[in-house]
Amino acid sequence: MEASSYFKVVRNRIGIIFLTMLVTVVVVAVGTLQTPRLYEASTKLRIMPYGVNSPDYGAFVYFDRLVNTYTNILNSETLTNEAEQQLGLEELPDYTVALIPQTEIMQITVQADSAERAALVANTLAQLLIEHNSTSYISDDNELRTLLRGRLEELRVQIGNLISERNAVIQNRWLFSERLADIEQELASLGQAYNNVLNTYNQAVVSQSVMASAISIMEPATAPKEPLPSYTSRNLILAGIAGLTGGMLLAFMVESRNPQFYSNRQIEAITRIPIIGRIPHLGRRFRRNVFEGDRLGMEAFRRLRTHVLTRAKNEPLRSLVVTSAAKGEGKTTIAANLAAAMAYSGLRVLLVDANLTPVKGTADSRTVKMPKLPPVANRHKPRPTAERVVRSVASATQKSSQAVKVYNRTELENLEQQHRSTVGQRQSTARNNGNGHQPGLTQLLQDRVTVREAIQDTEIPNLRMMLSGEGAVNSAELLSSGDFHDLIKRLLPDYDLIVFDTPAVMTTADAQIIARQTDGVLWVINPAVSGQKAAAYTRDQLQDVGANMVGIVVNNVGSKDLFEVSNLIETLPVTPRYYPSPSLYEGNPPPRYQPANPQAVTPNGTDKHLVD
Repeated sequence: MEASSYFKVVRNRIGIIFLTMLVTVVVVAVGTLQTPRLYEASTKLRIMPYGVNSPDYGAFVYFDRLVNTYTNILNSETLTNEAEQQLGLEELPDYTVALIPQTEIMQITVQADSAERAALVANTLAQLLIEHNSTSYISDDNELRTLLRGRLEELRVQIGNLISERNAVIQNRWLFSERLADIEQELASLGQAYNNVLNTYNQAVVSQSVMASAISIMEPATAPKEPLPSYTSRNLILAGIAGLTGGMLLAFMVESRNPQFYSNRQIEAITRIPIIGRIPHLGRRFRRNVFEGDRLGMEAFRRLRTHVLTRAKNEPLRSLVVTSAAKGEGKTTIAANLAAAMAYSGLRVLLVDANLTPVKGTADSRTVKMPKLPPVANRHKPRPTAERVVRSVASATQKSSQAVKVYNRTELENLEQQHRSTVGQRQSTARNNGNGHQPGLTQLLQDRVTVREAIQDTEIPNLRMMLSGEGAVNSAELLSSGDFHDLIKRLLPDYDLIVFDTPAVMTTADAQIIARQTDGVLWVINPAVSGQKAAAYTRDQLQDVGANMVGIVVNNVGSKDLFEVSNLIETLPVTPRYYPSPSLYEGNPPPRYQPANPQAVTPNGTDKHLVD
């Protein structure tokens, strides 16, 4: 995919991106506004490790281990449950324990929905940690002191016994002179042991006092005056960035499942068919009628006419199918305006509305029940799209060639009466035909009307048209029958070109059926409607029936891509005034339309009719 195609994907899927970003921002905004305001309070504790006199590596390791021990104690379930019982809370608010870098200070930070509660919880946790530390060291030292006291008592007893024995020996020195020396030696040894145990006992008492006070409250927590900032703006900006990123990812995921066309190269690469025409975006005013003043539209259809006639120079092209992959791609508008352009060039053209599919909600649709209506003509509106476009073109050309006439009141009343008479005749004809439809292709294939009755004149010279008539449920069977093929043979001697406006390929099989019985197919693609998968499916369907692809007409293109050169076809040096030679047609071709004054201009005031 080209770099520019990525921007086109974003532009084409801007709705998904915008919706994703909007939903993300709204969710974050609602969550931010509904989140209660929190208050933060902190208690600072000082840790004084016992026995650390020099800042060496061993002291650092010991201090780090001590801090980790206190942190684990604060986060333990035992201390948390004790704090909840003491404060009467079902659950403590969130709190964190951290060491302030490069200090001996540990900080307990509590966030709660109340300022007083935040300060109370922080101070309670700090006090419970100090009590737990004191209790643990006292319990450990009590065992040592008990052992030391027992040892001191044993030494006192032994020393007392030796002293008593020494006194007895002194009284009877002449009998136990050697024993006296041993007693003195033992007393000296026991006295030294007693002093050592006594010193150890005293050190244990001092150590207990110091270790119990190794952690102390340096700065108690106080109730904050202001709550924490909500950071609404920051959250919304981050949500917008996240939503934009997620929307773009979602857009490309959707694009990968249903890729669209973003350049003419992609269209030709997928279809493997050259682009011979590009129709610009038509405004609402000119959408049904490019000859009303849309200069780019008129020139685009003249250019398309030139390419089609160029193909007719090399191979017979007496019947042409105009179809598309999906509905709404503008094939009817292109078929009608192309037929009008051909007629203006001097060719005798027949435009056939070959969309025989029943209109949903009409009397032809057997799945929808319509309410009873008064018996008026065309109450079940047929499919008059091609007719409406042709009559719009004719009306515009007629307006451009005639001066505005001002009617008086009497003339207006006469025109109104004449109009009512004409409408009454049309209603009578429609009722006689049945179902309120004008005769068309369906009735002709069912042998209910003749060719003359099915074909209608238009106000455009050399252009006649055949409506679809009433819808047929068995349209595929009617078009597949030999009667339709025979009908084409019967119509060819009277016209230079027959243009069939068929339904979309993905809706019915009618387009494929007609395509295999005609000389060529003109494929209309609107990149904003059908994607690459639909185009690939349509290509396979038309290739399976052996359709002769005349080319592709890209509809609704921008003015920048209007004059892009196709990669699959070389534009032949033909002039816009070229018309197919009579030798292209078998037998004698029908006579061309010849105006009374060959130099007269056409109603659109541009091209001149050339006479052989």
